[in-house]
Amino acid sequence: GNKESKKMQKTILKQHYENFYASSQEGLDKTYDRFQKLISQLEIHGEVISQEDANLKLLRSLPSAWNNIALIMRNKFDLDTLSMDDLYNNLKVYESKIKIQSSSSLNSQNVAFVSLGNSSSTNETVNTAYSVSAASFKDQAYTTSYADDVMFSFFSNQSNAS
Repeated sequence: GNKESKKMQKTILKQHYENFYASSQEGLDKTYDRFQKLISQLEIHGEVISQEDANLKLLRSLPSAWNNIALIMRNKFDLDTLSMDDLYNNLKVYESKIKIQSSSSLNSQNVAFVSLGNSSSTNETVNTAYSVSAASFKDQAYTTSYADDVMFSFFSNQSNAS
């Protein structure tokens, strides 16, 4: 009956949430609208998604061109208290740069940061590798701030790990 129908709807909505992703053609606005509607529908059906989970899911669902920006957002903000609207507004700042990056051919390099740390109890060396994708841009001012953001993310990740 009606109870089973609602349970089925809730299950389908959960699957949509788990499988949510944004296509590179869709754009940030449409992705955000779709995601907000999905979260609202889940809440109507009694499924509450925490602020942090929703923010992380939105960041993970973005196309690969957004990977570095998503990394910066995860490290720069406290995602369990940041509203989705605030996250969206912060992402909007980078959208034009992502569009330029996606539409032009870039020289791309992968850079790996490796940190060595000693574990005090066992004296074993712990290797931690961080991989960051770096791209060269014609706009030198943007390159500098972008590189600074990537480095900030790496070092804040380092301090969180120790």
